[in-house]
Amino acid sequence: MRTMTRSGGLGVRRISMGCVLVALSLGSWSGAEAAVLEVTPAAGETVAEETTAKAKAVKGVKKVERYLLIKAKPHEVIGVEVEAPLRVVTLQGVVEAKLDTGKAFRKEDEGKNVAIVGSKVYAEDYGYRGGAGAMVTMKHLLEVGQTFKLTGDAGPRIRVLGTLASKPEAAERVFLPLPTAQKLFDRAGQVSHLFVVVDGDGEATAKDLQSALGSGVQVRAVSR
Repeated sequence: MRTMTRSGGLGVRRISMGCVLVALSLGSWSGAEAAVLEVTPAAGETVAEETTAKAKAVKGVKKVERYLLIKAKPHEVIGVEVEAPLRVVTLQGVVEAKLDTGKAFRKEDEGKNVAIVGSKVYAEDYGYRGGAGAMVTMKHLLEVGQTFKLTGDAGPRIRVLGTLASKPEAAERVFLPLPTAQKLFDRAGQVSHLFVVVDGDGEATAKDLQSALGSGVQVRAVSR
């Protein structure tokens, strides 16, 4: 039950960066079934800035979505373009997280300190300890309208814009507008991976995409 009415101070969290790789190879799916491809760096942590424009120019590419995955503690942070789906990659494919309460990111949220949080993201995860006499065993889910400190006491307060429906793949994720994530975690202009929505023959598009982008990236299917 969600009972929290305020948030308190937060501790500093240690941060590292990573990128998503999935276990599906191009040989394991039928081009007619493919819906989404993922582009990740072959080495390192970020995709070159010009990769997005090159991907958009490939025949069969309907849309390119930029994401920044940050392996923060206690929860992963995912920076997304404000009108893109909230995607999470698993070994079984790509899962789109759905809203439970609040609202999705909109154009006016670009660069703002707002978040959409998973169903197991608690205020205590970011330093809240409750008031005098509070039950120490009770945890308080972050709720729409509340604020929390994502990057420690020196960072800005982040307002919860929405919460996600209960789904294990997204339960412990914190989504931010992409520019906000880039700024808060000192990753200006960087993305860790792209999701490429395919229109038509997915297998052919994947091959063309790999050829156009070169050996610096890996192209893989994440959805059927």
